[in-house]
Amino acid sequence: RKRRGKQLVTSELLTLEGIGPKKQAALLKAFKSVKGIKKASKQELEAISILSQKDIKTILDFQHS
Repeated sequence: RKRRGKQLVTSELLTLEGIGPKKQAALLKAFKSVKGIKKASKQELEAISILSQKDIKTILDFQHS
């Protein structure tokens, strides 16, 4: 079950254009889950140095989908 759950999280984040394994790992480390990422504010996302402004826009669009 744990593996299946991690795969679902991984696949959902990897569908975002420009978000690869390193950025995904940084997001999950900072926000603990996809739910946490979806609740993150723009300022919280900007605090993650690996993310570009384009990445932040992609994640914000993902939050509202």
